[in-house]
Amino acid sequence: MIFADQQIAPDSYVLALAIHTQSAFLQVLVFVGGLSAATAMIIVATLTLSTMLSNDVILPRFLPSSSPLQTQDLSKKIRIIRRIAIAIILILAFFYHQQLTNTSSLHSIGLVAFSLVIQLLPAIVGGLYWKGGHAQGVYAGLASGILVWFIWLVLPLVASSGERAYTNNTLSQAAMLSLLINSAAYWIFSITAKHRLVDRLQAIAFVSPAETRHAASQKALQMDITNGDLITLLATFLGVGRCGQLINEFEHNSKISIAREHEPSSQFLGFC
Repeated sequence: MIFADQQIAPDSYVLALAIHTQSAFLQVLVFVGGLSAATAMIIVATLTLSTMLSNDVILPRFLPSSSPLQTQDLSKKIRIIRRIAIAIILILAFFYHQQLTNTSSLHSIGLVAFSLVIQLLPAIVGGLYWKGGHAQGVYAGLASGILVWFIWLVLPLVASSGERAYTNNTLSQAAMLSLLINSAAYWIFSITAKHRLVDRLQAIAFVSPAETRHAASQKALQMDITNGDLITLLATFLGVGRCGQLINEFEHNSKISIAREHEPSSQFLGFC
């Protein structure tokens, strides 16, 4: 081993190897490659987070839904909001780097971040396979899981100014404990929440979409409707041009000719 007797962090093996060769070309190549990779990660992550925050969190609350948006030019406001979000994200990232990563390795930082990301697991699994899940359960589970993660992992780092190094055992215990509390809160608040009719319908449609489409098809087959009725309904929401394009694509892909006066088939009902 080249670095057997030297204290070199695993994150710096490639840089140390380039320096060890004493090749200026290799050192410049490794530096440029590392700089481009780090810059690309920062740009992609920052733009993605700022777009998600502006589209899903800031804009729905900043712009009232009742205002006549079709007569306003909001491009300037949206750009300003996204630029502010980018600046805030970069400032928070710089603060995290200065305060909490003085001696922590990239491996340790990544594990702490992934232990936070897995807090989404109960909500995702519950939303896919459990019809009794509720939004209140998701909010309660995320809040409790993130609170445990913050107390168990982040606060010790803040108290030690980033000089504390976590072992794999500590990270695993924190991740499993926060995930367990998250799942328990999600289940308890979901079963105690008051489920509205729209919540039940959405849960059934999301968990069992095939059954929902089959039930809708069977119900529609018992009604006196024609293909023309469905086409007219689609044109109401999509427009005549877009509706005609979709019908043509359906006829081409399914090899079925849609006659407006005929009763709809189950395949066409599922498409609608």
